[in-house]
Amino acid sequence: MEVKKIVILGGGTAGIMTAALLSKVFKDKLDITLIHSSKIGTIGVGESSTASLASFMKYIGLEEKDWMNEASATYKYGGRFMNWTSSGDHFVLVEDENRLFINEHTNLLQYLVSEYKNFPNKLKDFFLTPKLAVNNLTPKVDDDILYTPVFEDIGSVYSYNFDAIKFAEIIKQKVCIPNGVKFVEGELKQVKLDDFGFIKEVKLWGQQKYKGDLYIDCSGFKGALIEAVMGEKFVSFEDSLFCDKAIAAPIPYTDKKTEMEPYSRMYTMSSGWLWKTPIFDRIGSGYVYSSKHISDDDAEKEYRNFHNGYDGKVLKINMRIGTRERVAVKNVIACGLAGGFAEPMEATGISTFQGIMVTLAGELEKTNLNYTRQSIDAINKDNIDMMIDIRDFILAHYILCERNDTPFWKDVHTKAVIPDTLHQKLQIMSMQPPSQLFRGRIFGAVNWFQWLWAMGFYSNSQYKMNPKYLDICKHKLQLIENESFSLTSILPNHYDFLKNRYGRE
Repeated sequence: MEVKKIVILGGGTAGIMTAALLSKVFKDKLDITLIHSSKIGTIGVGESSTASLASFMKYIGLEEKDWMNEASATYKYGGRFMNWTSSGDHFVLVEDENRLFINEHTNLLQYLVSEYKNFPNKLKDFFLTPKLAVNNLTPKVDDDILYTPVFEDIGSVYSYNFDAIKFAEIIKQKVCIPNGVKFVEGELKQVKLDDFGFIKEVKLWGQQKYKGDLYIDCSGFKGALIEAVMGEKFVSFEDSLFCDKAIAAPIPYTDKKTEMEPYSRMYTMSSGWLWKTPIFDRIGSGYVYSSKHISDDDAEKEYRNFHNGYDGKVLKINMRIGTRERVAVKNVIACGLAGGFAEPMEATGISTFQGIMVTLAGELEKTNLNYTRQSIDAINKDNIDMMIDIRDFILAHYILCERNDTPFWKDVHTKAVIPDTLHQKLQIMSMQPPSQLFRGRIFGAVNWFQWLWAMGFYSNSQYKMNPKYLDICKHKLQLIENESFSLTSILPNHYDFLKNRYGRE
C-alpha cells in the first residue's frame, strides 16, 4: 500500500512528536493531518526522558537554544535512588561505555566485581557522572563545550527534564506547522471501514471527514482506533508490576541553586515509589502506587506528608500498565499510551513512541513510502522487544529492592510474576560480570550492572579477574577519578548555568 496521507488521532506529546518526525523525514512527500481535542490535552506528568531525546531534537531541527528555555528544561544525567537499599543512595546514569574497556573481552565492571564486591559505593568512582550529579554541575562548560564527546548510538551522555505541555507546543509551532502538518480541532464520532477491515475514513462531530492511508492512534490509554475499532488485545503487566495509579503535583522550590539537581530522585513509599524531577520553574513530583494496597485518600495523605504538608492541587491519574499484542494492525499504528506503557520509572514513556515512529519512518524510507506486511511485522517486533526490555528492567528494581516492611513490598517479593526473559537476563549477569557489553532495546549492560551492583547482586560472586589485567585496570580507574575530580572544578553549577543561558531566575 502506497502511503500519501497520514491521519494522526491525538494532539498530546506522542501525536506531536510523531507528526514532527514524519514531516521532517518526508517533507513535501506526505500529507499529514493531526486531529486533536482541547478537552483531552497532554497529561503533563512525563517531564523526563532518556538520552535518545537529545539526538531526536537535533534531528527534527531544534537545537537546545531553540526549545530548552521555553520548555523550562533542565539537564538530566539519570536517576538517583534514595532508599532502595541499606547501602545508601545510588545512581542509574547514562555513561560512555567506551571508557570501561581494557580490551574486547575485559572491562572495569569485571574489575569491580573481582576486587570491590563488598563496597557498593565504589561504583560511583567508576563513572564520571555521579560526581557531577551530586555536585549539581551542568554537562557543559558553555554552550559550545561538552565535557565528553558525543557518541554514536545514543548521541549524548545526558538527557532532559522539562514541562511536557510547553514542550509539545514548541515542537508543534517550530517543526510541525512549518513542515506543513495540518491541525484540526475535533472529536472522533465514527470510523468507516472498507470490505477488508481497513479504516477508510474517520468522521468527527461536526461532520468533518478525513481520509488517510495510515492512521496513527495517539489517543491515550483508551486506544480509540487500535482497541475500539481494530479490537487489538491489551497485554497487562499487572501480575508483575502492581502499580496502577499516580498522584502528581508541581512542588515549588525553596532554594533553586541547591534543589535544581541534574537528575531525578526516586524514593520508596509504603505502596509504591515517589519521583522528584526538577525543571527550571518547579519540581515535578508524583507518587506511583498500587490501588490494591492503598486507598486513593491514604496515598494522597502519604504524598502530602512527604512534601511537608503540601496543600496545593494534585492530579490523579489512572494508569494502564502493559502493551498491545500488536501495535500495528492493518492500516492503524498505536503510538504512545495507546500502544503501551510500562510505568514512569526510568522515564521511558517518550522512548516507546519514539522507537515505534523511528521504525515506521525507516520502513517507509526503505520501501519508497510503501507500507508492507514486512513493515507491520518490523514495527510489532520492535515494540514487543522494547516493552519487554522496559518491563524487565523496571521489575528488577522492585524485586531486588531491600524494602519488605509493608503489604505492598511483601507482595512484590512473594507474588510478583518474574517472566522468563528476566530470569534469563539475571542468570546471564550472575555467571560473571559482562565481558562484552550487551545493549538491550532501551537499557544496556551498564544500566543493568549499575542497578544489580547497588542491590548487592554480586556480593557472593566468586569471580576473580586475571591478575595480568589488575594494574591496567587500576591505572584506568585512576584516570577516570582524576578527570572526574578535575571536572568538578571546571563545570558550572546547574542552576547558575541555566539562569545565565535563559536570562531569568
